[in-house]
Amino acid sequence: MALTAPGPIAHIHSAEKVAGVAERAKIARPGVTIRQHNFGFKPGANEQETANLARAKWGPMKNAFNDALNNWAKTTILDTEPDGWVLRRYSKFGTLNPQGDLRDLYTVVNADWRGMLKMSYRAQVETLKHNLITIHTEKDEYKDIVEGTPPKKKSVRTGRVRMEGNKEVKYWADVILYCWRDITDMQFWVRIEKGWFRGEVEGIELCDATLQDMGYSGLTIPALLAFITNTPEAEWAK
Repeated sequence: MALTAPGPIAHIHSAEKVAGVAERAKIARPGVTIRQHNFGFKPGANEQETANLARAKWGPMKNAFNDALNNWAKTTILDTEPDGWVLRRYSKFGTLNPQGDLRDLYTVVNADWRGMLKMSYRAQVETLKHNLITIHTEKDEYKDIVEGTPPKKKSVRTGRVRMEGNKEVKYWADVILYCWRDITDMQFWVRIEKGWFRGEVEGIELCDATLQDMGYSGLTIPALLAFITNTPEAEWAK
């Protein structure tokens, strides 16, 4: 779905389930440029080796992101944001569990991520219409409860899921969509979790057929943004 956004498109990915995706998109959308940059890597045998491997990926990934944003792309897709966030932490620490005061440890890391995903992007808003799409995985949500005699605290699932990755991303984003495939009808669906300035659309679930019935092209980025913002789809397809 992200690849239905206006091109040219920069697909910056961690090699997770992307085989053939860009090829199918190019067939469906002839003439649309899609350039891919793979930042996936495997941790090394120790922290130093892991840090070295991650740094060799982090620099080119950040350069590819900034080049797409500033020079040639109309849409930049970060696939997935949690993997990119992990890469930045590995490049700094060589581990995902560094020792010390996390408030001090993560100052530089958070500033880098914030600068790339928020500051660099927002700086373009006045001069350039650019779509930034971050794809996320999900994880089970837990809460702490106290039970038993003597009382003991334990974590239990709430039955809900939450978005993985840097927790600030959900505050920076204008639109958040939860995507899934219904195993009964095999249709793809989205639920609008965050609807820009139109809170009344949040919680609405849409599939290809429902959007087409409303006069939109289907389950595409231009159609969804047009529905969410109540503006013409053609404006989002440019």
